[in-house]
Amino acid sequence: MLPLGGGVALALFHSRPTPSPSTCKAAFEHDTTGTVLSSLIIAGLLLSYAPQYIRIIRHKNSEGFSPLFLLLGATSSASSLGNIVTLQWGQVACCQYLTKGQCAESVLGIAQVFTQWFCFSLIFILYLVYYPLSSKYVRSVPIASSALPRRKPFLTSLVPDFMRTTTPSNLIRPSRSSASLTSDVSSADDETDDERAFNPSTFLLPGQLRRGEIILSSEYRQAVSLFLLTVLHFLLTFLTTFILLLTLPKAETPHQGTPSPWDPVPGNGGGREHPSERAVRVWATTLGLVSVALGCAQYAPQLVHTARRRLVGSLSIPMMMLQTPGSFVFVYTLAIRPGVNFTGWATYFVTGVLQGTLLVLCLVFRRRQKREGVDDWGEPLPGREGEQRDQGRGGERERLLR
Repeated sequence: MLPLGGGVALALFHSRPTPSPSTCKAAFEHDTTGTVLSSLIIAGLLLSYAPQYIRIIRHKNSEGFSPLFLLLGATSSASSLGNIVTLQWGQVACCQYLTKGQCAESVLGIAQVFTQWFCFSLIFILYLVYYPLSSKYVRSVPIASSALPRRKPFLTSLVPDFMRTTTPSNLIRPSRSSASLTSDVSSADDETDDERAFNPSTFLLPGQLRRGEIILSSEYRQAVSLFLLTVLHFLLTFLTTFILLLTLPKAETPHQGTPSPWDPVPGNGGGREHPSERAVRVWATTLGLVSVALGCAQYAPQLVHTARRRLVGSLSIPMMMLQTPGSFVFVYTLAIRPGVNFTGWATYFVTGVLQGTLLVLCLVFRRRQKREGVDDWGEPLPGREGEQRDQGRGGERERLLR
């Protein structure tokens, strides 16, 4: 296999961004073990995410996920995808000189990371589609305008309309002026009993609750905002990657007797690095480091969210049981790919360890739920609901006898 140290692997493929048949065929090396493992990893990813999809769709409930966990996971996967696409762009460019089988084998690393990104992003979409209706909508109650907090115009202009959670202006009941309140107080002694009766024009009637407008909750709006941020991150990442790859120099045929600027430097062991190649290398390293940082922080919100709820929710334990050991196999298959350094696989190593921690936490809470007779969402189990009601009545009877 090609060495992974430093920028040697990148220089081998990017020193001539327009590859030739000889260099591509010389760089290609068939690896049966790596190909089989990568193919199994792709199939395993699709199968491992299937229990999570089925669980959300079957129960029509995505409660239990932390939107910050989904944001960090989706952006981390997108950064890792941009990293490996940039590092292995030479293999993509060489596909025109290789057979279909050789081309498919050489880009299996990209296919692995793409499958991981696609499967995780699909969870984010299902999370929004099957967001619990009880938490998705709230009723906007008409209130007096004097009860609303004052907002500064500058801060108000910075908040998009769909993120505002205050009562719509058409449902705000005009407040009574201080002068009218003063006159009411001064004339209170002169009012008769009929005049002191309940005045529906100045008080909130119970019927107004039924006429309140149904609006999206602040939690759901936050989840939508985080999803839009994920889409924006993906577009900016690959737009920048595409622009940088377009700036790579074309291979030129120098005049006879004139040394090419891309000729290997004696004693250096490789070609000279073009400034645009350096920019591509720095961008790939930056994406890898960002992916590692986001991956390290990805499971922190989910661990805190699950620990506070003490419920498994919509998290799929079979998915985590499949993915936790598979993460380390995934790391190995990426590490043996040409042109991939530690920034390409470190994310999946860290997330594998943290996912294992979340799996242990869910197994502990699942055992606790069975002991207390509740399901993964905290609702009493069908067989235990009557027992809990009888136990509650018995306890109440004992307290009365005492």
